[in-house]
Amino acid sequence: MLPLLLAVALATPAGSEAEVPVNVLVITVDALRPDRMALYGYDRPTTPYLDQIADELFLFDRAFATGAWTSPGIASIFTGLHPPAHGQGSRYDYIDERLYTPLDALRRSGRVAIARSVEDPTIRGLGFTKAYLPLLDDSSKVIEWLITQPEGWVMWMHLKPTHLPYDPSPFHERRFGGHKLDTPSIRAIRKHGTVYPEDYGLPWDPPVIASFTLEEQKVVRDLYDGTVADADAELGRIIERLRQSGHLGRTLLVISADHGEELFEHGWVGHASTGYRGKVYDELIRVPLLVRMPDGSLSGRTDALVSHIDVMPTVFEALSLDQAEVDGGMQGVSLLPLMRGDVQGVHDRVFARTTFKGWTCPFEESRDGATAVRTNFRKLIRLRRGDQITHEAYDLATDPAEQNDLFEKDRDRFADLVEALERYDRENTDHAAQLMFTVAERRIEELQRAARDQDAVAAARIWTAWVELERTYANEWVVAMEQPRFAGRWARLRRTAERLRERASQ
Repeated sequence: MLPLLLAVALATPAGSEAEVPVNVLVITVDALRPDRMALYGYDRPTTPYLDQIADELFLFDRAFATGAWTSPGIASIFTGLHPPAHGQGSRYDYIDERLYTPLDALRRSGRVAIARSVEDPTIRGLGFTKAYLPLLDDSSKVIEWLITQPEGWVMWMHLKPTHLPYDPSPFHERRFGGHKLDTPSIRAIRKHGTVYPEDYGLPWDPPVIASFTLEEQKVVRDLYDGTVADADAELGRIIERLRQSGHLGRTLLVISADHGEELFEHGWVGHASTGYRGKVYDELIRVPLLVRMPDGSLSGRTDALVSHIDVMPTVFEALSLDQAEVDGGMQGVSLLPLMRGDVQGVHDRVFARTTFKGWTCPFEESRDGATAVRTNFRKLIRLRRGDQITHEAYDLATDPAEQNDLFEKDRDRFADLVEALERYDRENTDHAAQLMFTVAERRIEELQRAARDQDAVAAARIWTAWVELERTYANEWVVAMEQPRFAGRWARLRRTAERLRERASQ
């Protein structure tokens, strides 16, 4: 029996020339917090459009990103893997194009994978093959272009109204009170994508330094609320144009965010790439997750724990695709059973990891960072700075704002979560090694051909990719190639690759 999605979407007989493939549209809104959305219970009317179509949507109340800045979160959405497994945790990381990803499998099923760019460092190697540049900054133009494309696309759109600088449209600025102050700090928030406190400690002079009074902090939050309303309006324009053009009824729609945003809950404003330091408190890792089926069925909501790693498994089940086709499979679970009311098999905990400085993180600090494991009512955060490791622990039932660290006074209560993080390290290291060896063996086959053909240029290109693969995974907390159970095999593969590169250059 076909999954419900396909049974609804394909109204013509199988094999008919009129049969229309199901499209997939994933929209992420950069730094969008669900608790600032009326759709999620916020007491300000920030999402009138989404409220209006709520009965077409399935809402996940406890959805979490896998990181606190863009690259790891987006990579997890499109690979179904945690950051230590896919390796996209630092600005210096790249997913190797020889890895067979979920998007590659979707393309093999006959779909075209479209994004804002195919070479953007955030998404290079994920499997996108068609770009909608130069329409990047105008979502209305992007949608007008998209509806002219042949059906059967898988597309990622990334909207940025809620990313710093917070500069809402004049209507929403006044509606939510962002116009009430005009100070140097407020002007910095309205103008700059990164605002640093005086003690940030960058290796270069930060371009903008600010401090905020309590009154200014309130206006910053008002400005942010205005940008949420702008994002809602932009989503409305996109979705209603798809509806008007007839595409919405043939499209699986997923709306989320790459990460959340701090609004002074823990000392500053922004996220890992734009704020004081990378953190994994809930305001930074909890994200909206909305799914709309092509016919608007399966609407509802759940407070079950879900993760970005569940998005691609959900898409695969909806399209009757086999995860086994993907190198290493996926670590998430399909959410379709949960949407149908089956709570079996959902997560009992979710994980997130971030470097302390996100995109601005220097290479030498890329192994440092914060890792969190969260259950429904407890949370453990592990912080690593060089050889120093510390922990924070929170009772979310009594302290949802994560202000009262219990780790030192109640270690035993969180011992199982310490063990869960250690298991997270081991399992992701094993997964990373599996992917590394898969790519390395394919690269060696390419080097063998280059050596046979005496093609030094091709060998140099392949070797550059090899070095990028090593560097990507060397940035992780636990490095697969350095583990005793993997180091010997990796060293042998590397020696083989070096010999073939030299032979191609002779």
